Amino acid sequence: ALLGALLPGGILLAALFFSALTAGALGIQSATGTVPSSIADVIKGVLESGDSDVNLNGLDVLVSLLQHDASPLRDHFTQAENPGLFAHMVRGLLDRRSGGAQEMMLEVMRLLLDPETMDKSVEKDKFLELFYRKDFLALVIDPLKDAALDPNTSVLIVDLLIFCMHNHGFLIKYYILRTNALQKILGLLRRRERWAACAAVGFLRQCMGTKDDFYLRHITKNSAILPVLEAYERNAGRRNLLDSAVLEMIDFIAQQKPSGILEHLVEKH
Repeated sequence: ALLGALLPGGILLAALFFSALTAGALGIQSATGTVPSSIADVIKGVLESGDSDVNLNGLDVLVSLLQHDASPLRDHFTQAENPGLFAHMVRGLLDRRSGGAQEMMLEVMRLLLDPETMDKSVEKDKFLELFYRKDFLALVIDPLKDAALDPNTSVLIVDLLIFCMHNHGFLIKYYILRTNALQKILGLLRRRERWAACAAVGFLRQCMGTKDDFYLRHITKNSAILPVLEAYERNAGRRNLLDSAVLEMIDFIAQQKPSGILEHLVEKH
């Protein structure tokens, strides 16, 4: 049924995609014990096809594969040790041409990066360490600096970063510490689209919600609350999403008193 729904030009690509993904799902490996490179090649082909039907249906199959077993795709990254395929995936996340494809690509990335689906500690250590050591995450964060970035896309990017924050422990902490990731996210507060600004507030609120001393110190050291308050003032009391998000964050600080945040807010702001 799926193949019949595709345009003729996409049938061969879809068939190859099914073949490669089936091989991965069954754990079929080459004589050298490596994952067939065709899996990565076909994924690239689907993402670059320019055909929205191939793109959507291919991503649907990829989600199903990763739900079954994401190890073959992770193995590709650890063996190749380069961000080439992930860069293709990020371009898919940024591409608004196929309705629903961005959300599906976000799910693909979550499944790929979910440590709960990594059976062995070796896989967790090797894959996630590579992900951060090779700076794959910069491919996701850097587009936030582009003022022309679609606001809905920026929200999806922040959603992925929140997922990483809750699941990647010290790796994401040290990444945030050695980069200006937080500042790039807070840059969304200057967007006129309020829902994009809300995503930045939401990220900061999630950082506070962890009650992790690392995040709390990082917030106070970088005065990360200041741009939120400035955005609130620019909002001029309008009763909208941004107004609600900032007030909820302030209420959380007052009620939960995350270490050092309330004192910083009173003293500095």
